[in-house]
Amino acid sequence: ATLDKDVDVLVRRYLSDPVTHAIGPVDESVDTMDHHLLLVAPSS
Repeated sequence: ATLDKDVDVLVRRYLSDPVTHAIGPVDESVDTMDHHLLLVAPSS
């Protein structure tokens, strides 16, 4: 649950209109998970 909370902090800080994609049940555990965050300059 700690990872989820940490990811939520990043989502709220850096994303203005986030989208979530789910492939299985939200409570299903996984062996390996990678998260990627790409910072880009705002358009002018």
